[in-house]
Amino acid sequence: MSETPTLQQERRSRTGRAAAAVLTGVVLLTSLGWFVLGTKDLALVDRDEPMIAEVARQMVQRGEWLTPHLPAWEEKSIFKPPLAMWVMAGSFKVFGVSEFAARLPSAVCAALTAALLFAWAGRRWGRSAGLVAAACMVVPLLPTIVGHMAVTDSLLTLLGTIILLCLERSLRVGGCLACNVTIWTLAGAGMLIKGPAILAFVGPALVLAADGFRWKRYAIFAGGMVLLVIAGRLGLGERNAAAVALAVPGGLAVGYCLLRWLVPLLRLPVGIAWGVPLMLVVCGWWFVYVSTGSTVHEDSAKRFLLFEVLTRIARPMEHHSGPPGFYLGVLAAGLLPFAAVIVPLAGWSRAHRREDATRSLLWAWAIGSWVLCEIASTKLPHYILPAVPALALLGAMWWRQAEDLDVPMSRKRAFGLVLPVLIFAAVLAIPACIAWQEGLRIRLVDQLLAAKGEMASRIAYLGKLEPWQVSSLLAAVLLLVLVSLVGFAVARRCGIRRGLGVQACGWTAGLLILVIAFTTRSTFNESLSRQAAQKAIAMGDEQTRYFVIGYTEPAVFFYLPADRYTRLGTATALPQLEDIDVPFVLIASRKVEGGVRARFGPRIERSDVAFGVNTAKGGPETAVVFRIVPAAQRKTPAAASEPAGVS
Repeated sequence: MSETPTLQQERRSRTGRAAAAVLTGVVLLTSLGWFVLGTKDLALVDRDEPMIAEVARQMVQRGEWLTPHLPAWEEKSIFKPPLAMWVMAGSFKVFGVSEFAARLPSAVCAALTAALLFAWAGRRWGRSAGLVAAACMVVPLLPTIVGHMAVTDSLLTLLGTIILLCLERSLRVGGCLACNVTIWTLAGAGMLIKGPAILAFVGPALVLAADGFRWKRYAIFAGGMVLLVIAGRLGLGERNAAAVALAVPGGLAVGYCLLRWLVPLLRLPVGIAWGVPLMLVVCGWWFVYVSTGSTVHEDSAKRFLLFEVLTRIARPMEHHSGPPGFYLGVLAAGLLPFAAVIVPLAGWSRAHRREDATRSLLWAWAIGSWVLCEIASTKLPHYILPAVPALALLGAMWWRQAEDLDVPMSRKRAFGLVLPVLIFAAVLAIPACIAWQEGLRIRLVDQLLAAKGEMASRIAYLGKLEPWQVSSLLAAVLLLVLVSLVGFAVARRCGIRRGLGVQACGWTAGLLILVIAFTTRSTFNESLSRQAAQKAIAMGDEQTRYFVIGYTEPAVFFYLPADRYTRLGTATALPQLEDIDVPFVLIASRKVEGGVRARFGPRIERSDVAFGVNTAKGGPETAVVFRIVPAAQRKTPAAASEPAGVS
């Protein structure tokens, strides 16, 4: 008995859903493998990675999951809300405390984001469009780097992507209760990751949707925000006359826009009237709990709200600043090899701007959040990452719907397609050539030593690149150049779609070589913090206490025993150690080494030197490790003498 057409359609539908589920699983596992690669051996870098990881480790160690602790900086233990730390602490409980376990949540969140975009775009525009959307969140430099790091941005990007997709559906169908509850619940969860940062992405999309995606009023709002930020940098709190003169029109412009948006926002089918209270309930309970727990954490919470949030907008923190257009440069480099298509994508979207509300919402999410990120004074490249999923979906739409993608390109347009990758290859070639040519390295160091000693030391340190790493770097450069030339020829003959596909494949292979080369443990990329901590632990036992003075990079504390380290501020704190009547280990920077030897000389039983990369500062540095014993336990004067090789 033959099946009816309805049964045939149902069978094909089930088969299609099963195939889509299988492909989504393949994308998820492939993406996860890409983001996990290299996370095991590479030491924690920068400041955020070890500080977040240490808070998570302390949660597991102390069993206090609601109250963050950062023993080296207890006064600012709430430098970020705890949701990302909770996820990381869960990873530590399952896999043990390690670099891999610290970075695994970021890798999983990045892979989930790619799989989610693949599934959503594939259902809307076809599987090829879904693959493009997923590739935009896996292949480029920015998501690759952030997905490999133990930071909060991958989790924030995942939540932001879900919010964006739910917002698109709610606006398209005129309201969806499940989507609206998800939007506001995840917005509250986002507040538990990086505070109000999630609002920099949700807010512009909402106000532009309420305003019919007209940009004039948003431009007025942005101009007012710029005036307020400038006023803050000039000293508004000190009532500087120029600051007040700028703050008044800026405040009026911002207030005018907010008042004009109020009623249209309430009319949006996303439940703002009850959604905002829901968001505050989701995140507010923790801020209330931690602020009433102790005076230290109350002060730390106030510092987060008043300093970490507001000060980041008004003035650069820790020298993290950038010129106007900073994030345009980040996107241009961070979205390679797809950055070259943003201009034709924008032109195509402008030509069809009134045909699709989804396209308008995606641009509102991407451009609106970019504007707010540019206005803020504190700038770091990964802050813009939650805007990338919107660009990925726009790229998927363009890939599927644009009419001229398979038309042979002119020589000028084809060259513009491959030029950014060629520039990146040239930038990679510079350190490869410096590391390869010892004479060139010596000449550069000699020229820079007098004027820029720090830069000279970084160039000299390139000599520690192992031969296979230099060969890998050169191989990646040659591969990128070769693939760009092939991509140019393919684009000239077959159009931008195939030319871009060739470039993406070659880029992925080149990036794979670089990831393997620079995440494998070697003398070049060995972290100074990890090396110093390992030498210190080798000098101690299960009861030894560890002190760190002068060298206070957060990673060193993560690698020391969780309950037996103390950070000392400056050399003036050394007298605090004189009355300790048991052996202890001290890690010191070169600057305070002399003070340590002068004060504890006869009591220094052993010392050793750690030399490696200070990943927070991006350059080579030295730390000295001492084992110091009480005077009564000193064996002989010779035992305290300086070992060979220590200057």
